[in-house]
Amino acid sequence: MAKHYPSKTSNNPVAYLNGRVYTVDKSQPLASGFILPTAGTFEVVGTTDEILSIAKVRGLVTYDLRQQFIMPDMYDEHTHLLSAGEKRQLQTGIGGETNEHSLGITLKDRHCLYKFSKVKYLCEQFPDTPVLVRDTSLHKVLLNTEGLKRIGVIPEAERTVPPPRGVDVRRVDGMMTEELMEAGPGDAWLKLPVWPLPRIKKSTIYGINSCHKFGIALIQEASANTVYLHGLRELEEENKLKLDINTHIMCGNKFFPCESLGSLKSLLDVAEDFKSKHVDTRFVKFWLDGPRVEPGPTHCTLNGEGEPDPKIPFFMARPFLLMSPSTIQGE
Repeated sequence: MAKHYPSKTSNNPVAYLNGRVYTVDKSQPLASGFILPTAGTFEVVGTTDEILSIAKVRGLVTYDLRQQFIMPDMYDEHTHLLSAGEKRQLQTGIGGETNEHSLGITLKDRHCLYKFSKVKYLCEQFPDTPVLVRDTSLHKVLLNTEGLKRIGVIPEAERTVPPPRGVDVRRVDGMMTEELMEAGPGDAWLKLPVWPLPRIKKSTIYGINSCHKFGIALIQEASANTVYLHGLRELEEENKLKLDINTHIMCGNKFFPCESLGSLKSLLDVAEDFKSKHVDTRFVKFWLDGPRVEPGPTHCTLNGEGEPDPKIPFFMARPFLLMSPSTIQGE
């Protein structure tokens, strides 16, 4: 009869030597070696000489870290894994030096743009082509005139209130600047084409590799949608999903996940089917307010009575007025 040799025994830990180890322990923040059993709980942390001495007595296997930097993984990081990967893999930035003179040319040369600027230059360069420009946070976008028309907005028409849970920015003469915030550009996001699944997976892998680079082992995905979960499922089946992901399916907001509210509700009903070894789909994200990002902060605070403060732009009954290039305030 064959003998069974268990690996999880007292003489099977590995002794790691000659490293640069950050322990996150205030009493001993730095070390150069440690002993780690297969169960994953550190037995000893200390100097290389201390660890080597113990390893010789116990007959442990040793591993030379060769001065590599070692630190604990980071857990529960707030991320937008897919959108960040798409930004690097499927979108083109225009750089920080772009101005009103080079914006249109840069757009035509690079085919797409995601940089904050003044929309009138988009209208001049692209009178018949819809163009969407977003800032880094995804909370604000610009649409040229043709883009606004594609989502049913007539820039010349007067609108006394912003779109539901959103804001449009107007000049002092009442004309739209084509700048939309928060839920304002929701219809525009829904008009964008959905990338094919192979590209979704490629962007996700890029995001996963970026997490590994910074020592992140588990993330809270803040804007999960249907195509994203299908991509994760295939990556899991292909044994390419090397990251623990808690997916927060969006609820009550269609612009960030680029998916209709009806589709998102249906996704919640079948979320359990997408659960796997590395993916936990028990989470839902409710969109309550926005960020304090200038020039148009949309973060909501509460007044002394615990009610939403009407002075905060996100809850204003009227659209923003653009008083100057650097100042936005309510009427």
